[in-house]
Parts: sequence; C-alpha cells; structure tokens
Amino acid sequence: FFEDWRAGVGLTVFVGLALLITFRLRTIAVPHMKATREESANMFGFLEEGLSGAEDIRASRAQFFVLRQFYERTRNWLKKELKSAFMINILVITSSMLWAIGNATALGIGAYLFYQEAFSLGAVYMIVHYTNMLLAPINHIMFQLEDLQKAGASVERVSELGQMQSKLGPGRGDALGEGRLSVRFDRVTFGYAEEEPVLKDVDFTLGAGR
Repeated sequence: FFEDWRAGVGLTVFVGLALLITFRLRTIAVPHMKATREESANMFGFLEEGLSGAEDIRASRAQFFVLRQFYERTRNWLKKELKSAFMINILVITSSMLWAIGNATALGIGAYLFYQEAFSLGAVYMIVHYTNMLLAPINHIMFQLEDLQKAGASVERVSELGQMQSKLGPGRGDALGEGRLSVRFDRVTFGYAEEEPVLKDVDFTLGAGR
C-alpha cells in the first residue's frame, strides 16, 4: 500500500482468498483418515485373532476362509488409504497452486504498474518478494493442517470408541447365592455383527454341579 494502493489491494484480496481456501480445506481429509484408522484397527484385530487361533483354524480346515478374509480386509484397507492420501494431497496441490497464482498475481500487478510508469523494476521485484514472504506462512499452515487432520481423525476415533455402549442391557442385579449355581439359557441369541449371529435361540438348563 505504501508503494501503490492498487498493489496493496490486489495482494490483500489474494491473501484473503488464500486464507479462505485454507480454512475451507481444514477438515477435508478427517473423515477419510478416520475410516483408515478404523480399517487398520479391524485388520490388526483380525490378525491377532487369526494368529492366536491358528491351531483351531487348521483343525477345522478354515485356512482358505481366513485367507479370503485377509485379502478382503487388505483390499478395503488399501482403498481407504488411497482415498485419504488423495484428500491429503489436495492440500499439497492447493499449496502449490496458491504459490503459482500468488506469483502470477504479483508479476501481473507489477507489470501493469511498470508499464503505467508507476513502478520501477526494483519495485516490481519488491512486490514479488513480498508476495513470497506472504505465501511462506500460508504454505506452513497447509502442512500443519495435514498433521492436524491426521491427529484430528485419531482423536475422533478414540472419542467414538470411548462413547460406545454395550448392546447388552443391564441385568436385574440379583445377588448370587451361596454354593453351586444352576445356569439357564432362555432363547439366547448373540453375534459380533447383527447380520451374523454366532448363537441363535439357544435354550437349555445346566443344573448346579453339572
């Protein structure tokens, strides 16, 4: 603004738009990073369960079933990793585009004012140099946003896990009696996923000491 109000207005508008774009992109990758974290947890849980139950898997000849599950989980994990990486790369690409647009804006303003004989070549260089000084912190903000989105996805994932409630309702709270107890299963259905019950309508009585 001290050199020329037109240069000041042009660069102010550019920086305002750059910051607005940065603000709009601040959470673009968080849902995808969260999905990646979830798929990663599912994968490592599956591996732990498979390795700890290797003998049972071999005994029941379920190797091919487990391997198919492994391939499907790996494919799903890869898809989500690629999608989250693409979203993160949007920040990097946007940063490069802002750098290019900023320099083009500065050169355009400088050339216009130079041909209007309002600027010297030194003043044109100064405008370009000032523009790069303005762009440097914006680029740093972009890279910080990348780390913040990764951390934000992890925080949201941990928060969701902390808020999960058991689908099993509370019991009647009757006190257990002394000595041996009998057990009664009354149409018990259970599954780790609703669509795949492990137990279905199990109904039996096991007497005390049996």
